[in-house]
Amino acid sequence: MTLDEDAVLLIDTPPGPSIYLQQVLRVAHVGLVVLRPDAASYSTIPAIESLINYYAVKRPGFLGYCYVLNQMDAAKQLCRDVFGMLRTELGGRFVTAAIHKDEAVSEALACQTPVAFYAQHSSAAHDIGQLTTWLQKHFGLVD
Repeated sequence: MTLDEDAVLLIDTPPGPSIYLQQVLRVAHVGLVVLRPDAASYSTIPAIESLINYYAVKRPGFLGYCYVLNQMDAAKQLCRDVFGMLRTELGGRFVTAAIHKDEAVSEALACQTPVAFYAQHSSAAHDIGQLTTWLQKHFGLVD
């Protein structure tokens, strides 16, 4: 791929440990682990941590990794509980700007359009903007 020097490339791998995740971790500068606010996602953290530590942490050029919650529904107690547990357990590796559950994401996907273009004033578009700002500041990706 021919990319500009300041280009950001996002690679979405299938959930959980896989050969694809291993390949990405061997070259990534930053790891963003996307979790859902449920017990199943929470239980994958030890395996993901192990893979990141093995393939990326000691590699030159790797800036670090963090976790973000996707499809957060603050009206549900389980979501709030998982959010609180992750914030406590992961500390600075947890992005507190969760991506809220928003129908605009599904609609944008159906139209094959980024949610920021499809529904620029939606909560998900706002949350993604906050996540972007957090990532830039946390990993020193801005001048």
